[in-house]
Amino acid sequence: ILFTSSIQLDHLLEIAGTLGVEADARRTLAERVVIASIGPVMTSALIAQGYPPDVIPKHPKMWALVKAASDEAAPILAKKVNR
Repeated sequence: ILFTSSIQLDHLLEIAGTLGVEADARRTLAERVVIASIGPVMTSALIAQGYPPDVIPKHPKMWALVKAASDEAAPILAKKVNR
């Protein structure tokens, strides 16, 4: 999952709560997806919620986020799934 703005995380958790699946959404974020973050504000928001990003691009640009996630996601996800 690619996060580019902290409001995205807030909305995801708010909607999950409204649908009654917040616990499942939180568990999925922690255990079953690769989290990619762009920028220090987004990264701080993820960390504050207990979801340190797995992928942070070297440059705070969308192309760098997509490239880093593409390059790094498969082995990270394999480790998470096989825990």
